[in-house]
Amino acid sequence: MTNGQKILGGSALALGTGLGLMAWKYNQMRSVDIFTTLPKITHINAFGFAIVFDLTIQNPTPYDFKFNIPYIAIHYNNIPIGSSEALNQMIDLPGKGKITIPNIKIGISVINILMSIPDIISRIMNKETVSADAVMHTSVPFLWGLANIPYKRTKTISLKL
Repeated sequence: MTNGQKILGGSALALGTGLGLMAWKYNQMRSVDIFTTLPKITHINAFGFAIVFDLTIQNPTPYDFKFNIPYIAIHYNNIPIGSSEALNQMIDLPGKGKITIPNIKIGISVINILMSIPDIISRIMNKETVSADAVMHTSVPFLWGLANIPYKRTKTISLKL
């Protein structure tokens, strides 16, 4: 076996191992549970309003996680109507532990809400459920911070009126 073949084989083995570990870390993160308090409207102006809630993240696995504070976007009928501020701040989630991130603020655009009102009114008149998706985006550092694994989780929020 030549040196080039040894280097190529070692590189392929390292790459395969790295991808396998990334997949394992991502699957562990998928088992994390997310809870929120009921949102409170904090202010209203001509451009929209803001809601604030606390986000609790619980880790049922024995593994510690470090990740960026989640960025949350609210979508109605696949149209983004509001989002939180993206923060580049790392937090630690211990194995079998939980953390609470207080006062996550999401700005909701009046223009996007106004465009959705006919559909919302129609659903209310037909006694259907009005649903929106809360999409959490974050990233988990991997290999001592040399790479980040993007992570996204969607939770449907329903309101039957």
